Amino acid sequence: MQPVKIILAKPMIAAISLFLATGLNAAHGQETEKIDLVRDAFEAAGYSVVPFSDDIVFGSKPGSRIAGGVGGNDEDVSFMVYTDLTQSTFSFERLNTFNSTVKFGRVYFGTGGEAVIQLDRNTTGGVTMENLKSDIQVMALLQRKLEQDAAAAD
Repeated sequence: MQPVKIILAKPMIAAISLFLATGLNAAHGQETEKIDLVRDAFEAAGYSVVPFSDDIVFGSKPGSRIAGGVGGNDEDVSFMVYTDLTQSTFSFERLNTFNSTVKFGRVYFGTGGEAVIQLDRNTTGGVTMENLKSDIQVMALLQRKLEQDAAAAD
């Protein structure tokens, strides 16, 4: 099986925007500071950063494209990777097995039918650059594990 492709499609953008828009209304300025920290963490981890909106950036490097966003009442941080895996190429059973064997993140089928890896960081009380860099590294590991699991399914 070929490596899992990371996609950026309209359903993905809509899902990220909807996810981050739900329940917003945090204190002015806090969101900007956290998204700047997310951007800086991507850069420190060796990713090229592409802003998408005031509260979403994409970190890219060969084989990995991760969305990072700030949202919710506490302005928590979420990282997401949208893949080209679907229910026809990666069953619910394999998805459940994946979720039961990993820590920190989860995989689910998004609104467009694609498998989505997501990791959320509760930032109540603050968040450090090291926390976010670690989250980015975890996302890359989860992506590789999902690719391995998908390849093993063949």
